Amino acid sequence: EIYPGDWSSDVCSSDLHRKMEAIQIPVHEKEAFNKAVQVAVLSYITTDPTNGATHYHATYVRPKWATKLKYKIKIGEHIFFQET
Repeated sequence: EIYPGDWSSDVCSSDLHRKMEAIQIPVHEKEAFNKAVQVAVLSYITTDPTNGATHYHATYVRPKWATKLKYKIKIGEHIFFQET
């Protein structure tokens, strides 16, 4: 089992990282797997960068539903919204 206290802000030196290395999972896409682990860990230990967004879309589209939602933030090429 993995608990919130198992890691520090330094993912590579954390207990979680060591536990993940100990798990024997056949990984065919090692780079993608490592990125997924980083995202999973960071998403658990950081605050929500979207401030509670419930919807998002890419900057190159203009969906009609977006006008009915509250704008929250733009991150990279995505715009995040929240239902009001």
